[in-house]
Amino acid sequence: MFSQLNFSRTALIRRLLIVALSATPVAAASLASAATVTWSAPQTITSNLNIQNPTSVIKAIDYTNNGAITPVNVGGNTVTFIGTSQPFNQGFNGDDVFDTTGTTVDANFDDVLDSFGYSYPANGLPAGDPEIQSFGPLVVGVGQVPLTPGGTYLLQAFLSDDRPVGWTIQLTIEGVSQTMTTLPNGTSQFANATIQLGPSQTSFDLEMRGTGLLDLVQLNALVLSEAQAEAVPEPSTFVLAALGLAGLGLVAWRRRK
Repeated sequence: MFSQLNFSRTALIRRLLIVALSATPVAAASLASAATVTWSAPQTITSNLNIQNPTSVIKAIDYTNNGAITPVNVGGNTVTFIGTSQPFNQGFNGDDVFDTTGTTVDANFDDVLDSFGYSYPANGLPAGDPEIQSFGPLVVGVGQVPLTPGGTYLLQAFLSDDRPVGWTIQLTIEGVSQTMTTLPNGTSQFANATIQLGPSQTSFDLEMRGTGLLDLVQLNALVLSEAQAEAVPEPSTFVLAALGLAGLGLVAWRRRK
């Protein structure tokens, strides 16, 4: 009788262990239903190496003449910027907008950072509205790229203007915002957004809103690349794994008995 009871308990523990281990990935995946966005703090533009993931770049755009090609060397790899005026009303190839003094930015990347697109209410942008750059296979425009549901991407935004005026721009993805500022005769910046799409999501929008003088919306370049996501187990994963280990320990103890 004791032997049969001991066997039935062992079988039950084994079944619970199988259920717990098989449920682990399902539980972890079921909680990830929407995109997550994390912005880095803005950093100063200092070199071509500020462009990250050069071997996995999907789209690099600046605001030179439409269709203009500018190859930029990044650690021996080439990132090709394509000129556009979208989504801005106007795009310009400025002259000495970016000051290379004290940097290692080369001539081609300098051309990219000298270009800029801009818009503001007096220039046709409705007051209080953002400019929107869309990324994904179902949208029209320069941002059209094949995005994978559940994929993780890095979007880099470059804001450069070292002329004697300062601009502030708020960038928003999926409701998560970051603010960048160019200082008068001072610092040009870039900020990185890591975007992990939801399991059925194939696109996202970058909203650009001016918050300073004239509510000017200005941007110099965008780089979208594939990024490696670090897997972070959900709390439920730890619980199920602990139950599984406890079950194994109990089975081993029963056998020794």
